[in-house]
Amino acid sequence: MKPLRLIDVLRNKIKNSPQSNFLTNIETGKIYSYQDLYETVSSFYSYFSEMNLKKGSRVIYLANNDWYIFPLIISFSLLDLTIIPINPALHPNDICRIFEDVNPDLIISLTKDINIYPTDVPWLDISKIKSKKDLKEKTAKSPSKNPVLVMYTSGSSGQCKGVMLSEYNIIYGAKSIIDFYKLSSTDRLFCVLPLYHMNAIMVTGMVPLIAGAEILMSNVFSFTNASLYLERVKEYKPTILSLIPSILSVLMKTESGQDLSALGVNFSFCGAAPLSASLWKQFEKKFNIPVYQGYGLTETTFWATLTPTDNTKDYNSVGIPYNCDLQIKKEGSEKAGEIVIAGHFVTKGYLNKNEGFNNSGYFKTGDLGYIGDNGQLYIIGRIKDIIIKNGINIYPQSIDDILLKNSSIEDCASLGIDDDITGEKICTVCVPVEGKNITELDVKTYAKENLSSYMIPDKVLFIKKLPRGATGKIRKKELIEMVKSELKKKSKNFI
Repeated sequence: MKPLRLIDVLRNKIKNSPQSNFLTNIETGKIYSYQDLYETVSSFYSYFSEMNLKKGSRVIYLANNDWYIFPLIISFSLLDLTIIPINPALHPNDICRIFEDVNPDLIISLTKDINIYPTDVPWLDISKIKSKKDLKEKTAKSPSKNPVLVMYTSGSSGQCKGVMLSEYNIIYGAKSIIDFYKLSSTDRLFCVLPLYHMNAIMVTGMVPLIAGAEILMSNVFSFTNASLYLERVKEYKPTILSLIPSILSVLMKTESGQDLSALGVNFSFCGAAPLSASLWKQFEKKFNIPVYQGYGLTETTFWATLTPTDNTKDYNSVGIPYNCDLQIKKEGSEKAGEIVIAGHFVTKGYLNKNEGFNNSGYFKTGDLGYIGDNGQLYIIGRIKDIIIKNGINIYPQSIDDILLKNSSIEDCASLGIDDDITGEKICTVCVPVEGKNITELDVKTYAKENLSSYMIPDKVLFIKKLPRGATGKIRKKELIEMVKSELKKKSKNFI
């Protein structure tokens, strides 16, 4: 059976339960029903139709977590317009670079004075739109394959890329999550991740929308007030959480664990960055709920692999490939190789760039991994992150995974530093557990006991916190520059 369009999913919902909650804004107390969503989609459809924007027109959306992103995506899917959500807290120079790449026809801003950006493109405050028109006459066909969403990601190169995603991609990606984890209209998903990232748009946006469930939307998680998050879980009773490893780590530092299952939480998703086995197990034990992670990129809309819910769950894997064709492109007899993916939820490409796919049409992730005998995917690093020492390929994550088992190391990242003799040397940057004293010798001794000799770090540095982006991924370029500066005795970042 062909999947329904987003508008048809919404129509079906309001036929059966129009006043059921679509979204509760925890900060304002405002509750939006599915009927409210439908009326707002109708209003936006009417307003933007009258603007006479051409099909394919690009609209930049500068806003923090706000419910308007959802009616915008639905109405734009009908009008063949493209929305580009951008973090308004980005440096103006970064926003201007995106503007230059997008060449937008319109800018919507709820949070900033748009005049600080050098552009003559018209802009509007979407909260002022009052137009009304019913969509009954609009004939819905199969989901559109034209880009409705462009999400900017730095990727492995550090250069800004606009990933083009269609309504078709979104629906197939969301349906995979709904079907695999058996979500229903009775679920309530807690959104505390930023809606200018694909993780939040999908797992706490499009997934509950298509499941007919409820979104509990809050401001982006505050790392300085983890207790407030737990208080809100207790008050609003979500059934599903969506977190990232750095948030799990912060919650682990709260004084006492809560039995979240007793509060009605069924499980938590965890994405955006690799989740270590030790943190994963500790969190589940402390809060008494299962955590499921997966593997995916913005280019795959969401997850291409999913953690099993039964006893085949492996804390060292990222789950089983689901509803896609995932292959490992090996060289010779190597066990691991580059992960490539094809499927309904895979992007058709980047805005203004022709790259990312092999000759067979598979998206090249740049990640290295292998499929185990249990059918699950194991990630060992990125192609560009490989350290080549004395001609031997060394995967940094293989080092980090072992060192993170040391009870005195809270976080770490290994990287290659140029060396005239060996090609590269291994430098590992460690974040000590608060209150623990650990030395370079301690780390090297632990490494010798648990790693092959060629994987032992040549240099160990200590830092209070690794530089990470909003989704928890390590900013490798920044870390490398910090390390180079420290090795020249010019840095004040290290302990």
